[in-house]
Amino acid sequence: FEEKAQSELFENRPPRVLLVTFTRALTNASRQLLLHLLGDDFQDYVRVDTLDGIAREIFAKAGHAESPIMGKWMVDDIKETLERYIAQDDIKEPHKEILKSMQAEYLADEFEWVIDGREIPNLETYLSESRSGRGTRFDKETRTAVWSFYSHWSAYIADKGETTFTKIQSVAKVAAGELPEDDTFYIVLVDE
Repeated sequence: FEEKAQSELFENRPPRVLLVTFTRALTNASRQLLLHLLGDDFQDYVRVDTLDGIAREIFAKAGHAESPIMGKWMVDDIKETLERYIAQDDIKEPHKEILKSMQAEYLADEFEWVIDGREIPNLETYLSESRSGRGTRFDKETRTAVWSFYSHWSAYIADKGETTFTKIQSVAKVAAGELPEDDTFYIVLVDE
């Protein structure tokens, strides 16, 4: 930047820049490149991190300590919890049959992409939510069964100190708007 333009834009301070990547490998490569181009002190004004890393940091600053459960661990956890849930005597028989027919992987995607991903707060909203593109139509009874199990599973993982990564991102999105100025950036670059 020209000295005068930088002075006007950044109030005589070096601009704080955030370079967001989606993988750790790309983060490491970007840091090495910046070290070579800008020298050892580049980290004083350029932060390179993954979207996940940034979300986790903001989540923690917002006072949350839950660990994310994702991928294979989430699917395995859903599978085990679903078996115990279906075995309960107080679960309605139609709901048991609906849930027995579902794969844990499909439920994990439903929780991550539809319920948590769209921040659906309750059954009423879930019943009216469009699920186009999911490949399987859910009627009211199916959605009610899925929501009941989702609520049970969410409470179960919360008791273990876990949450979904999508919930971490939702909390971070809100908390990011309340960060002090020292934790914000003038320029954000997203590397796909």
